[in-house]
Amino acid sequence: MNADAQAVQDSQYETPRKRRIRSRKMQLMMTPMIDVVFLLLIFFIMATEFKKPEGLMAAELPELDNKPQTVELPRNPIRIKLRGGSSDPNDFDLPTIEVEGVFEESPTNFDELAAKLLYLRTQTEYNDPETPVFLQPSFRVDWLFVAQAYDAVLRAGYRNISFRYFGK
Repeated sequence: MNADAQAVQDSQYETPRKRRIRSRKMQLMMTPMIDVVFLLLIFFIMATEFKKPEGLMAAELPELDNKPQTVELPRNPIRIKLRGGSSDPNDFDLPTIEVEGVFEESPTNFDELAAKLLYLRTQTEYNDPETPVFLQPSFRVDWLFVAQAYDAVLRAGYRNISFRYFGK
């Protein structure tokens, strides 16, 4: 008996359950997939915020007058670098204070820094309390000294103080 005849004879003796299982093919259920796609589409449409294009925004222009317009120039910042420090956590040596490009001699302590900054407030370029002051401590400077430098800048009357990382 050949192989085809054997297969026909075997299929005649199979149980109905085996025939049903073998005759079922894997089918892709499209209806639930379409439902999910539409739900996602509705979700993204509802969750998206459409913004007005820039060209269509209302603009209020000042009225034309013959007065000269003053433009505020950016202020030169005051950069205070705190260098030094030790790797020993119990060592509280005062860091070196450098005020970049402002003073000929660097202050030796924080009271002197406050006095020099107060004197600097009398200069025309740095007299505004909103002049930016950058405190730049090096990696090993203790935060106690950073806080003292911050207090010295506040005593001089500057209010726009920010911290910058100086490095090692």
